[in-house]
Amino acid sequence: MAARDLHGFVAERADPRARRGGELLELGIEAKASTPAEIAGRLNDDIKKWGAVIEAANIPKQ
Repeated sequence: MAARDLHGFVAERADPRARRGGELLELGIEAKASTPAEIAGRLNDDIKKWGAVIEAANIPKQ
């Protein structure tokens, strides 16, 4: 890693937003570990949920 790249890397980590998880955390989004089964379940739930919203809004499928 070049010295200037290292300087930028260190400066980014010194930013309080980076230490807190950045802007995502400020939006209420927090990362967490999941198993493949948990992710698959979440995706299936989201597909059902948003599929119903799309259908109710008469948004055409692409």
